[in-house]
Amino acid sequence: MRKWHNARGEGKVFSFDVVDEHQGEIRLTCFNQVAEKFEPMVQVGGVYVISKGSLKPKRKEFNNTNSDYEISLELSSVVEECSEEVDIPRVIYQFSKVRDLQEMDFGSVMDICGIPETIGEAAVIMRRDGTETQKRTMTVVDDSGCSVEVTAWGTIGAETIPQLEQMFQQGLRPVVAFKGLRLGNFGGRSLSTISSSQINIDPEVPEAAAVRNWYAQGGAQNKTSLTTAYGGRADKKCTFGMLKDEQSSGSLPGTLFLQVTGTISFIRSDSGVMYPACPRMNGERACNKKMRQEGQDEKWYCEKCQSESPTVDWRYIFSILAMDHTSACWLSLFNEAGESIFGMTANQLKDLQDNNTLEYERVVSAANFKTFHFKVRVAEDTYNDERPALMRCGALSALP
Repeated sequence: MRKWHNARGEGKVFSFDVVDEHQGEIRLTCFNQVAEKFEPMVQVGGVYVISKGSLKPKRKEFNNTNSDYEISLELSSVVEECSEEVDIPRVIYQFSKVRDLQEMDFGSVMDICGIPETIGEAAVIMRRDGTETQKRTMTVVDDSGCSVEVTAWGTIGAETIPQLEQMFQQGLRPVVAFKGLRLGNFGGRSLSTISSSQINIDPEVPEAAAVRNWYAQGGAQNKTSLTTAYGGRADKKCTFGMLKDEQSSGSLPGTLFLQVTGTISFIRSDSGVMYPACPRMNGERACNKKMRQEGQDEKWYCEKCQSESPTVDWRYIFSILAMDHTSACWLSLFNEAGESIFGMTANQLKDLQDNNTLEYERVVSAANFKTFHFKVRVAEDTYNDERPALMRCGALSALP
């Protein structure tokens, strides 16, 4: 179960995929109270009788099962453990070859069967909401003669990856089946787990035997990597085209810091480029929360500090459309970035706005078509399985 939150509110969502004796697949999804009711009841590998759900067309961008529909569970729905012995497969795979990833659309979800050749150290990534999540990165090769970087996020692979590490220490290279990976575009082609992904060691499927025999005969010696050294790691350079492809693919479960060189093509200034910030000091740091004027004397009031002030500290906050030779992206900018763009503090620019409108408009307009190195923080929000990427520029520098 995971949480979602955005401007419309917040809640919880729980989804799971089931297969039947005819090898059909379908996804079941529930929200909030329904999610809290059924999440403790459902275990991977369990067999259940499910009834009183609502059938609706699936959203293909988020659902890679072989059914055209999905089931929505309600509080009145029934999920009961099946006591009868039934012959139902645990997992149904639809394997793609690593080589074929070159022809697939970014954001596609697929299964692969290959042999991990490297396993990276665990890294802790800070999410937008302040919580932490873990990622593990592997390089996986299959009998198409190509390798790709696979990143497992959160608890996905929490049991299997330590098992793989132990097998590596023993000199073993097991075959691994990955169920439900999303294709991304950082550093060429790369794959990431999603909430429904599975990682299984030495699966009993024909494809595993074929990969094992190919590897044992030295097939991986002349492999081609589909993932460059970029690999989606933090603080690496990329283009806006790469950034936009990854944004649309929805494969950013954590927070990334990237460097992009681009030109400002438009500054959104219709609602202003600054806000009145609270100057009250909390220890060594200013509060900086937005203040509002109220009362007949129009004093400034901060809800966080529960205090009034006759003055405010103006700080930058605005959006720009930045572009390079590949694409354009909207970026949210804050105080330090604004000072670099306009060449003055927000207090100074506010003084121009109040006393010299023509000069204010000239300064804002002159910032267009300047080129900078942008350090972009990319994070995600989540709502009903939609994961829009939020891109914020924390710092920038002008080209030398």
